[in-house]
Amino acid sequence: MYSLQALGEVVCTFTNHVVAVAMCVSHNIKVTYDKETSEISGLCGLPNGELLLADKNNTKLKLLNTNYEVIAVCDVPKFPQDE
Repeated sequence: MYSLQALGEVVCTFTNHVVAVAMCVSHNIKVTYDKETSEISGLCGLPNGELLLADKNNTKLKLLNTNYEVIAVCDVPKFPQDE
């Protein structure tokens, strides 16, 4: 899993939509090499239903499948965040 060099091309577009949250569920996204509690500083929903999360405290991008399981991790040099 940690030999992954890239997660593919990610293109996000900004829209001016208001989203209502119907429910909130917690999922464990901790991976073996995390040293800190995860702080999600950004996310992007992919067309295939997977989610790309920016974990600021562990300086990682985490790819979650449609069951919200971490399937890939990519280390980044600085704190990732959604701007």
